Amino acid sequence: MALKTLFRNRVRSYLFICLLGLLAGGLVAGFSRFPFDTLWSFSSFSSATIGFWMFTTSLIVVTSESPRTAGINAGIYVGVMFIVTDLHKTARLFQAGYAFSDELSVRVLSTLFYGAVPAVLCGALGAILWNGRKGSWYGRTLLLLPLLFIAAEGIGMYCRVLKEGRMLFQALLDTACAALYFLAVRRSLFQRNSKNQ
Repeated sequence: MALKTLFRNRVRSYLFICLLGLLAGGLVAGFSRFPFDTLWSFSSFSSATIGFWMFTTSLIVVTSESPRTAGINAGIYVGVMFIVTDLHKTARLFQAGYAFSDELSVRVLSTLFYGAVPAVLCGALGAILWNGRKGSWYGRTLLLLPLLFIAAEGIGMYCRVLKEGRMLFQALLDTACAALYFLAVRRSLFQRNSKNQ
């Protein structure tokens, strides 16, 4: 198989994925402070598009050792990222003077739920996408889906650049992500009789 296994069913590996989720959540929080209605529209990175997140999650999934590990990794990465972004949103609302009427325990449960729903969904999809490591036509089709989505989103972003004069950063980022994803999976896409690792 052309794809290397980077993430194994080990605590250290899961902790590293958690760290990546924290970093991703920090990026979302940081980019959300930029203006949205400019040529570059840096804040679109955090709220309006998902190409980069599909790219990173897909790479984590296809470099995991098994469907189970891939699902857990995708769930941890996306769940932690969403929890961090919800905590950031809550902190910004609190700074702006918003008074929360619910108790702390309700707020904590809300934040956990906010992270749990996308974590479970992405975990399930990650376990399915892992089968792209298999050399069948079905596996190659699965590997191709994230690339097609990222490329389609990139084309949409270029259309928005031309029409609205916004989203250039996201268009360029989607282009880079599509190219890097293609480079990462190209051998698996064109390999004939590969075996599962």
